[in-house]
Amino acid sequence: MERLKLDLNEVSDYYKKSKSLEKTAIKFNASSAGIAYWMRKRGIKINKQGGSKNKFHVKESYFEVINNQSAYWLGFLFADGNVYRGKQGYKLTLRLSKKDYSHLKLFKKHIGSNNNIKFEVRNLKSKKYECVSLVISSKKLVLDLIKLGCIPNKSLILKRPNLKPKFIKHFIRGYFDGDGCLYRYGKNKHNKVWFVLGTLNVLNYIKNNLCKECKISGNKIYKSGKIYRLAFNKQEFVDKIQNYLYDKTKLFLKRKKF
Repeated sequence: MERLKLDLNEVSDYYKKSKSLEKTAIKFNASSAGIAYWMRKRGIKINKQGGSKNKFHVKESYFEVINNQSAYWLGFLFADGNVYRGKQGYKLTLRLSKKDYSHLKLFKKHIGSNNNIKFEVRNLKSKKYECVSLVISSKKLVLDLIKLGCIPNKSLILKRPNLKPKFIKHFIRGYFDGDGCLYRYGKNKHNKVWFVLGTLNVLNYIKNNLCKECKISGNKIYKSGKIYRLAFNKQEFVDKIQNYLYDKTKLFLKRKKF
């Protein structure tokens, strides 16, 4: 059992006010199970949050019919999601940086899940990586995602989805939020570069759509290790891409739009 290197009075006070294991775990860099353990040790009643007596639920048909919202999350899962189908059942895992906790919480809300978001510390290239994760067990949800192209072990073999044209920009925005980046450079940071990583098939799909809808010329797709990279660095092109992707929508990762 983990031991919190914190003032347990402070942890207890925060939990009593927030009444949330998730929020307390995130604030104090601990697991929900660890917070629950110490609260019980101190005689503090734990609020029911989808425990063993409460069945976990989710909108299992969320990806059955694609709309603007589900197209966005489909793109996000294409980039950052993990689908599992095997002896342990059918599971969808979405793991994000701790700083994107609110975005994971929004995904949880949109798919109608009452599963707990867990705080984790993972080691990546000898560095500790603080993240939050949501794991959902649902055969139908997973099979619908696979049908749409979000397959297990997808990193190097992912292929474009078959979506109606009106949903493609929402898919691209979601994919960009998961596996893309926008950064500034130059003396006054006025110049911007928009780029995404992925398989050649998916990046060609994204490139062709952006070139057609934004009326821009196609940039080359470069090999980057085992995957590929698509980048636009001409200011006019980047502005057109952003105007196209963010027109009349509030669903995006805030830190990636500027």
